Amino acid sequence: MKPKQVLSFLGGICLSIGVLLALGGSSAWALFVVAGGLLIVIAQRRPRKW
Repeated sequence: MKPKQVLSFLGGICLSIGVLLALGGSSAWALFVVAGGLLIVIAQRRPRKW
C-alpha cells in the first residue's frame, strides 16, 4: 500500500473509534475524531519530499 492509502486507512480507523467512543459515552472520542480527521487531511494533500 502507498503511504497515502495507509494514512487514509488509519484516519478512517481513528474516526470510527471516535464514533464508537462517543456512542459509548466516553470523553476521549474527540481526540480520535480530531486525529482521524488530521490523518485524512494529510493523506489528501499533495505528497511532499520529506
